[in-house]
Amino acid sequence: MPSTTIRLLLAAALSASVLLACSGNGGPRSDEEISLRREGLLELTRPDAALYALKDPGESKTLPRAFYGAPPMIPHSVADQRVDLGTNDCLDCHEVADENTPGLPPSHRVKADFQVLPRERARHGLTTVFSGFGKATLVAGSRYDCLLCHVPQATNAQNLVENTFVPLEPKDAHKDVLDQLNEEGKF
Repeated sequence: MPSTTIRLLLAAALSASVLLACSGNGGPRSDEEISLRREGLLELTRPDAALYALKDPGESKTLPRAFYGAPPMIPHSVADQRVDLGTNDCLDCHEVADENTPGLPPSHRVKADFQVLPRERARHGLTTVFSGFGKATLVAGSRYDCLLCHVPQATNAQNLVENTFVPLEPKDAHKDVLDQLNEEGKF
């Protein structure tokens, strides 16, 4: 019993010292100091609406990716593009690469393979387990809606705050499963 009481007292003392250390930095902060917007938190201002390039495919240049492994942004207008269950206008041009249009990487034609186990071999109550990746000829269902990952490039976007972020170069970055799938001859 005494050791439990001592532990509780030490935990309470530690919690109190952390709370005092966090709250003793010069008093309360104003709305302008804690907001990235640099205005009052209760102000109902809106940023400028994003403006997108109205250029046709092939007329504009792709912006650099935000970080290694980031999906490329769309350098052309998608206003008239349709992506739904029955139609994917993106695939009309991008399903197969040519000299002017990038095609789909192999990682977009991958399906996950699952093994169904008999109930007596179930692990932790799971009767379906992941067994690896398989090659698919069609676009994988999880990659079909291009606009979930690829977004149009805004022409008036500004950084909210200045930063010194520098994306890793591929030679410095850790390889992941997508790198392995996209390398020639690996899959």
